[in-house]
Amino acid sequence: MRFNTYGGAAAAMAADLVNLGRGGTFDREQVATVIHRHAPTLPEPAGPEAARIMQWTQQLDAAFGEMSQQRRVDVINALLQQAASRPMISTHDNQPPHLHYHGEGEGVVNRVRAVTATGLAYVLCDEGGHRLGRCADDRCAVVFIDISKGGNRQFCTTRCANRVNAVRHRARQRAMAMAG
Repeated sequence: MRFNTYGGAAAAMAADLVNLGRGGTFDREQVATVIHRHAPTLPEPAGPEAARIMQWTQQLDAAFGEMSQQRRVDVINALLQQAASRPMISTHDNQPPHLHYHGEGEGVVNRVRAVTATGLAYVLCDEGGHRLGRCADDRCAVVFIDISKGGNRQFCTTRCANRVNAVRHRARQRAMAMAG
């Protein structure tokens, strides 16, 4: 599955930042690495800016996982409202006109907020909210953007899928042994 170039990278940045925050500890360099991976033209955050970006991820987290379409629309609309960006068309670096989700004078925190909220909105509007996934393993809280062809990914990794499937298999085997 291929998303709009800006929307897909922006949504992937949102997922990666949420997952970075899951560990509870992070440093400025880790935040900068995630941002640079998905939006290399954004400036590096300073320490306090990185902390504010990671606070934002707690709100981004609410957009991922199972929920009704209307609930997801409400969550992402709230994110867009909080981001309060001023999109503009840019032609920097001899590129053709393209959309930036934020004004040129915005700081890195506001830019990240605008980019991530808009990226999630693109995924919802272009492909449906079910593509904003959360691992189905109860012991895992990783979020992801489902880029699979069928759009039915349930787990963050094969390891989580295997673990859950093994538990289910053993439970079926026990149930059959008790019934038989």
